[in-house]
Amino acid sequence: MHALRPFRWRPKWLQHIEFRVKASLAKQSLKRIARSAALREEILRQPWAQDAILEAMRSAEDRVRGQTTAEYDARIAETLTGTNERIAREYATSQKPWHWEQRRWEQRPKKRFLFIVGCGHSGTTIVHRLLSEHPQVHGIVKESNLFLDFTDDKILEQLRTWERDADEAGKDVVLEKTPFHLYYFNRINEFAENCSFLSVIRDGRDVVASYIASGHPQQWAVNYWTQCMRYEDEIAATLKQHQRVRLEDLVADPKATLSRVLQHLNLDATPDVVSGLLDYHKRPKAYYHEMIEKPPNALEGENMAKHRTYQVNQPLFTSTSRWQQEIPQRDWPALNESLMPWLHTHGYHCE
Repeated sequence: MHALRPFRWRPKWLQHIEFRVKASLAKQSLKRIARSAALREEILRQPWAQDAILEAMRSAEDRVRGQTTAEYDARIAETLTGTNERIAREYATSQKPWHWEQRRWEQRPKKRFLFIVGCGHSGTTIVHRLLSEHPQVHGIVKESNLFLDFTDDKILEQLRTWERDADEAGKDVVLEKTPFHLYYFNRINEFAENCSFLSVIRDGRDVVASYIASGHPQQWAVNYWTQCMRYEDEIAATLKQHQRVRLEDLVADPKATLSRVLQHLNLDATPDVVSGLLDYHKRPKAYYHEMIEKPPNALEGENMAKHRTYQVNQPLFTSTSRWQQEIPQRDWPALNESLMPWLHTHGYHCE
């Protein structure tokens, strides 16, 4: 299935969920609504069917972790029942699949779209903050999760709304940032005719330290960063309309790094424009919260939103080795070993 192609690396228990979902669809919903095996295969290739499968996988992933065997089976059965009903309902109310594919092709927005992706806590928000200040760019302030949580019709509607807003503002490029869209680059390409991707990379040890400070377990952060790097490698190998930017390069030489990014995107990269982008903090902007102030901590309720909004309204920070201060030295060898392949690949020194 096309939409599941990016999900090449998954834990075995998640692969098991996917297998159960697919098997249930083939045996139950699809056989009730399509007698022909060829038609069943055609249905499974449709975006709305793939959406249902992916949604079931994400739902099951959240619901079965830590369950006993009996609880696990009950949760899976409940998830599959809901998925079966959704497939049957959407098939009954939708246009025929081949008609929908043609309609989606015809209604795709024509304007340029740039999607910023990457592992969370890698600097995607600050890169978005910088680029959204460009006079040719229409920035979508909040993470949309558009390709994670919305139906095909809603995706098309939202993309075309952003396109109209950019036209009214006299902008050439629509800029959207949702880190998790890293996993959906194939699907995004099906909806946006003229799109490119910018992935932001940060030293995995700093990412781990940042996640630990946000209340996440260290091993979870290690696993998440390495998983994101696998998908980032895939997007780099698959797409021509893709470039990388290391957060450390942006901090060390912001003007040169920004100029390179802008030139690659065929956007105005004159010194005056670049200097204007770097003065972003002089033009306060509400991102995740209406108040721009530093909260007492970043772990409780809306304080996290306040903290992130405060951060993207400050000048570029200069420290890129927080892990050396925040992670005990006794843990460094194991941490380096876990992250070694991608640290070396992306030019990070690792003893």
